[in-house]
Amino acid sequence: MNINLSQLTLLRTLGETEFNVSHASAELGLSQPSASRKLKELEDEVGAPLVKRNGRRITGYTALGERLMRPVRDLSTSLSHFEALVDDHHGHRRAELTIATTHSQARYFLPRVISRFREQFPTVRIQLSQNMPADIARKVREGTVELGICTDRIGDDPDLDFTPGYRWSHAVLAPKDHPILDCPLTLPCLSLYPVLTYVDRITGLRLLTEFLSERDIALDVVLEAADTDVLKRFIRLGLGYGLIASMGYEPGQDDDLVLRKIDDAPTLTMGVAHRRGAFLSQPARAMLRLIKEESRAFERQIARQQL
Repeated sequence: MNINLSQLTLLRTLGETEFNVSHASAELGLSQPSASRKLKELEDEVGAPLVKRNGRRITGYTALGERLMRPVRDLSTSLSHFEALVDDHHGHRRAELTIATTHSQARYFLPRVISRFREQFPTVRIQLSQNMPADIARKVREGTVELGICTDRIGDDPDLDFTPGYRWSHAVLAPKDHPILDCPLTLPCLSLYPVLTYVDRITGLRLLTEFLSERDIALDVVLEAADTDVLKRFIRLGLGYGLIASMGYEPGQDDDLVLRKIDDAPTLTMGVAHRRGAFLSQPARAMLRLIKEESRAFERQIARQQL
């Protein structure tokens, strides 16, 4: 069988670019006709279609294509591992570190970490993409990014290694005259007033919702958003109180609002995921170490900000 690495790379890249041949071609430095030809040659060699087609449009992998993607991704990881080992042997520092994370981590936790990282690696370019947790896990699995930073459930993925960082919980954020601040803040109190919180694709909220459901507590959610800053905007407009990640309060900027700890809220853990068995580059290992160091101080900061 005459199959080459560039054909397999194209097959993998198609999935990473949502099966857009134009985008996959551009990412690999190919013309679109050349990419289409490579794909056809690969399918001819295999003797079966590897992608589904609707006219000229590719819509996904066939069953065989899906089965082949695991060894293709393993091969890509092995090649990256090989390159990283060579770089480490020669003392080279990679020019780029790719990270996928959520808005909250990028906005509230990572600035201090990245500032310290830049002091150690001034020539390394950081590519930071903001995604939903499920997309972060997928990008790490596929090797699109080296590190994924988000909360808890990504650590359940059997293809990923997960290093825990700081612990946090949800908290109430409300204007100073909101009546929820007069309640003893336990979980049942959360159902008394309209609430603004995250979309359910955010891992932390899904975990909290499951926790509340087990206790027959239902929230009166009037607005959902993926961005804490957007939630703050509508809290200030008086739509309700906010149920936000406790790290989302900023002293000085948010002094018109009150952040209150919920006494019996579940504790969650932010952490860093990387592909199991993959060799981490020197910058990635340094980033992991800095995240662990900063997590201790950040956890103390979160505790101080909650009344």
